[in-house]
Amino acid sequence: MKAFVIFLVLLTVQNLYGQNTDHSDLQRYLEKSQRQKKTANILAITGGALFISGIIVTGTDDNKFLISGQQFTGIGISLLGVLSGITSVPFYISSSKKLRKLLKLHRKQV
Repeated sequence: MKAFVIFLVLLTVQNLYGQNTDHSDLQRYLEKSQRQKKTANILAITGGALFISGIIVTGTDDNKFLISGQQFTGIGISLLGVLSGITSVPFYISSSKKLRKLLKLHRKQV
C-alpha cells in the first residue's frame, strides 16, 4: 500500500512540473519544414551540379565513333543529377505542407 501511494504521488508530481506545450506543435512543424527545405535545397543543388558536370564530361571527349567510356560516364553523371533533382521535389512539397499546417495552427492559437 505504501508503494502504491508513493507511486501515485510521483505520478502526480510529474504532471505538475510538466512544461507548457502550447507552442511545441508550432516549433515542431517549423523545424520539420526547415529541415525538409534544407534537404530539398541540397538535393536540387547537387543534382544541378552533377548534371552540368556530366554534360561537361560528355562534351570534352573527342571520340567520333559511337560512344566512348568518357561519354558513357558523363551521361551516367548527368542522369544521377537529374534523379537527384527529381528527388528534391517531394521534399519541397512536404516542406510547404508543414508550413501550411504551421500557419493554420498559429491562426487557431491567435
